[in-house]
Amino acid sequence: MNTKLHPIKELRKEAIEIEKNVPIPSLKRATGVSVAMAQMEVGDSIFCKDKTSSTLAGSITYSKRKTGNKFATRSVDGGVRVWRTA
Repeated sequence: MNTKLHPIKELRKEAIEIEKNVPIPSLKRATGVSVAMAQMEVGDSIFCKDKTSSTLAGSITYSKRKTGNKFATRSVDGGVRVWRTA
């Protein structure tokens, strides 16, 4: 029985480069969205310009837990629209 392991391939230098002292960019937060969502009534919607559903996910989850309301999101031209559904 041959139990020889495959040799570990050396990482190509151009594939991964370790960099030092690269600053971490600030978080992109959906400021004000949670406040607006708390004031929405069923059927209301808000448009979040230049946002993505993943950017708003934290605000939506927070609003659902805090208020018990339900929301739906859809990506539309230029951003995301959020509806209160219940």
